[in-house]
Amino acid sequence: MARDYSTRRKAFGDYLKNYPLHVQTLARMEVETRAATILVLEVARLLGREDIGIASDQESLLLRLLTPLAKLYTAKQVHVKYVLFIK
Repeated sequence: MARDYSTRRKAFGDYLKNYPLHVQTLARMEVETRAATILVLEVARLLGREDIGIASDQESLLLRLLTPLAKLYTAKQVHVKYVLFIK
């Protein structure tokens, strides 16, 4: 959605997609979004295996490691968004 917007929005006489800083910001946002999606899906997969009792010992330990990391990551993202956009 943001990439499409950058092809339509003009600022300072040119489209946003033609500004390197804007392109860099979009790329960073996409990488963060994809990484967060993969993290959530992996935690959900491990949690599902744990719930039905087929998780290996390694998967159970990985779930114990990833769950607090996912919570920390999302809490930091919320804090950054709050500081940047609310205040």
